[in-house]
Amino acid sequence: SSAGHSARLAGLAMVEVLLVAHGSVYKSAFQRHGVVCAVQSLLGAKDSSRTGMTLACGDGALPPSVTELSQRIIDQHFAGASAVPAHPDLKEGIEMLNQYSEQGLRKLQSSLRASNGVTPFEFVGSGAVAALSNFLFDVAVSPDVQKQRV
Repeated sequence: SSAGHSARLAGLAMVEVLLVAHGSVYKSAFQRHGVVCAVQSLLGAKDSSRTGMTLACGDGALPPSVTELSQRIIDQHFAGASAVPAHPDLKEGIEMLNQYSEQGLRKLQSSLRASNGVTPFEFVGSGAVAALSNFLFDVAVSPDVQKQRV
């Protein structure tokens, strides 16, 4: 719809203005909170190695102004950058959980509670949900061990 395209264009314009004016502040935040993934999805890009996420864009036909601005933002500010950077504490916690270590739960908890901790976007795209599910509900583990983990 025309209103949807206008809203996308306005949002992209705000992203570009913030990156130009205060790139050192916003670049990392936009990556960590999913803005880069959303802009890439407007271009039909998909970072399937990390999230497999795509965003619905109405009828799929975007006006050239939206695609051109999206491409410029990616090329000028995020060329070669991953849409979902790996948070080191989260990565370590997932590795511990995959080894069935309860320390992994504590590591995830502390990284989620930290003032500059893991964002919801990073958490969802990291594989932490699958690691937690495997840790808590592994069918190869006896029910008594599963109860202790929960």
